[in-house]
Amino acid sequence: MTKIDAREIRGLLQRDLTKLLHTLFPRYTITMPVFAPLNPTRMDKSPGSFVIWTAGAAAGGFNEYSPNGPPASGDVVDLIAYVHNQPGNRAFAFAWARDFLGIKTLSADELKALKSTAKAHVTQVTQAQSEALAQRRQAALKIWNRTLPIAGSVAETYLASRRIPYILIKNREEDLRFIPRLEHWKSTKWDKKTTPWTKIQSGGEFPCMVAAMRNLAGDITAVHCTFLRSDGSGKADVSEPKLIRGDARGSAIRLTKGEGGLSLDQARAEFESHGVVHPFMPFEGIENALTYAMEVPEPRIWACGSFDLMLALRVEDEPSFDPVIFGTDNDGTAQAEDKITDRIDEVRASGRDCSRAQPPAGVKDFNDMVRGG
Repeated sequence: MTKIDAREIRGLLQRDLTKLLHTLFPRYTITMPVFAPLNPTRMDKSPGSFVIWTAGAAAGGFNEYSPNGPPASGDVVDLIAYVHNQPGNRAFAFAWARDFLGIKTLSADELKALKSTAKAHVTQVTQAQSEALAQRRQAALKIWNRTLPIAGSVAETYLASRRIPYILIKNREEDLRFIPRLEHWKSTKWDKKTTPWTKIQSGGEFPCMVAAMRNLAGDITAVHCTFLRSDGSGKADVSEPKLIRGDARGSAIRLTKGEGGLSLDQARAEFESHGVVHPFMPFEGIENALTYAMEVPEPRIWACGSFDLMLALRVEDEPSFDPVIFGTDNDGTAQAEDKITDRIDEVRASGRDCSRAQPPAGVKDFNDMVRGG
């Protein structure tokens, strides 16, 4: 019997996106390439914070940016669950989608033809996603290629303001650098009625600490940008002073090499020849990770940019990482606690030691400890 699998259902939903959005949001005119209705899950009074992408490989995906509700995002399947107040319930969404697409009512021949159409659309979307991924990585490299050494820069002054004497950190990597002026692209204003969009107003340019985000193969897939005040006394006075450009999932900022000063390739060779392993610590933020590295230079230390990106790093795919110790903050929710506990169990199941390090209760993170926070 012919079956339509999950990827094919997602592809069909993207193919029929206009019809889908008219069903979910019947009072609206669907706009391209972005559709911004009121959020139906809360008392939303003005459009703009709830965004649905209506073109490209991400068509049907959404983001909820409002500070009045929990952040949310996902693909077209997640959108269905979210709009029906079933966030994260993809089983519900797929069942709803099958009814929407009329799959249950099709004859065997109709189902076979639909599957063929779905497979062709999935192939097109996969190709578009690959092209979009390459474009995102190129945008990251374009920023990275403008960077300068951090020594003597406003970025080094900023780290000093956080009580991090960067030059004294042992066995540093070279993936933390500086750009004198970089536009804060999240603050840029665009006329979204034109194709392509037309810039109306610059987001402003600021000094910026730029960190390369590399995957385990060593490729730069994204850059992490911390926008700074002109004198380096703190982060720039913008709504989001830390932004990531590129494809950050599965990548991290390599900050220190750990005791022995081996590059990752050298550590791998040592593991292959002698079975030697080295402690590894992924953190969320750069400042927190560098603070810990000052006091505990033995492990290899990376920063991932966020809690979710830290959990997404496939540490079990690197045989020289053992033990793995997650450096966590103290500002997590009960849901975050469940996630880190589950992730530790997954890493342990790969056959290596895994635990976590966190500051004492009452202190947000390790950097706050040294600053007396």
